[in-house]
Amino acid sequence: MLAIAADGGGEQADLCVARGDGDAGLLPAFLALAQLDLGGTGCQTDDALALSVSPRLTGLTDLLLADNAIGDVGADALADSPNLRHLEILDLRNNGIGRRGALALAASPILAAVESLDLSNCALGAEGCQALARAPMPALRWLFLNGCSIGAAGLNALANRL
Repeated sequence: MLAIAADGGGEQADLCVARGDGDAGLLPAFLALAQLDLGGTGCQTDDALALSVSPRLTGLTDLLLADNAIGDVGADALADSPNLRHLEILDLRNNGIGRRGALALAASPILAAVESLDLSNCALGAEGCQALARAPMPALRWLFLNGCSIGAAGLNALANRL
């Protein structure tokens, strides 16, 4: 079972849909959800797939999935989601995302409104970094790629974008 960090008070509310528990009764309360923080909760590829197809997350502006294991397939699912087009903050650090996931994200319309993108400690490599440097991200203000093994080619691609 995954948890949603409630705003203020430190209370937690269970979100059962991501693990397929069948308890959809909790979901209507999250229709206006703006921030979803599932950092370090053990999310895996199937959880990212479930989040990507949830129509109840269309108003989400902040998706924080740091320190999980969604991998390239999970990143690809999020990138293809028509429900995540309003994201302003996307935190996918420490998720086992590699070149393939970076390529999917770079080609995705979900990055159009993203102001902060964190892919730290993901094995993007030079090719993944180059794709991100070419991606149309007009709102981007913060990009975190520490520990991504981007090499000189990736660094040059970023420098040329600036």
